Amino acid sequence: MKTLFEYLDLFTRWLENSATQSAHTVRAYHSDIFQFIDFTASNTSANYGIESFNIDNLRFFLADLYKTNSKKTLSRKLSALSTFGRFLLENGYISANPAELLGRPKPDRMLHHPVGVDETFNLLNAPDTKTPSGLRDRLILEILYGSGLRRSETAALNLSSIVQRASGTFFLVEMGKGAKDRLVPVSGKCNEVLEVYLKTRDEFKPALNEKALLLNNRGTRLSDRSIAKIVEKYRNLTGLSSDVTPHALRHSFATHLLDSGADLRAIQEMLGHANLSTTQIYTQVSLAKLMEVYDQTHPKA
Repeated sequence: MKTLFEYLDLFTRWLENSATQSAHTVRAYHSDIFQFIDFTASNTSANYGIESFNIDNLRFFLADLYKTNSKKTLSRKLSALSTFGRFLLENGYISANPAELLGRPKPDRMLHHPVGVDETFNLLNAPDTKTPSGLRDRLILEILYGSGLRRSETAALNLSSIVQRASGTFFLVEMGKGAKDRLVPVSGKCNEVLEVYLKTRDEFKPALNEKALLLNNRGTRLSDRSIAKIVEKYRNLTGLSSDVTPHALRHSFATHLLDSGADLRAIQEMLGHANLSTTQIYTQVSLAKLMEVYDQTHPKA
């Protein structure tokens, strides 16, 4: 009779042959299940047999993890155990997958920390716009903060993504998160930088038929990883904290709009959130700021 460790080896080889699982996922799943087997053998009367993969031991294991692990980590470990159980079930080693009976922990909703207005302006003004790369970098920062695009959406912008309407200039964000296209307004300052950049884009010597708006020094599309590096460069240059990332600028876009009285549903549309509840977390940020001001200034606080 095989031990659970032997079934784990079979499961790991099965994962490695799966085109849908990355090497990182394989390692993580192997580690999670090994941890379960070791914990169960050390803390219960069960041995290493397959019968120890049961609902009671799974609950005992996860309850112990709950003391020191985040809900996100617990959810991943449960996914690993559930996938392992499905493998055992589909191969006839067990008659039911006990991990499917366990509810998934709801992830903690994290409050975002927007960049202050003054700090944001310092960041935006940091690139040397007298050079083609500096002008491009300024445009990237303006897009992230002025339109609230994700860095992947920013990298994916094409020349054809610039849409002119009677009411102003917009970016057409195609196939964003949730596969829903959307039009996002281009701020006045971003539009100014955009117009100058388009006149100097050829200095990057774009490849033949290159349709990307933002180019690297090889004349091809700038990657979203490069966009993160560009934000990091000017963040360091201006002495801002490591919390200032492309995603933080997107948060700042939403929070500063909300603080200025913008409608939550309009912000939802611009961010491309499928559900309003996703956008409503920004109201928590604003309320947190409100309470901070209240505590600092109100005589009865």
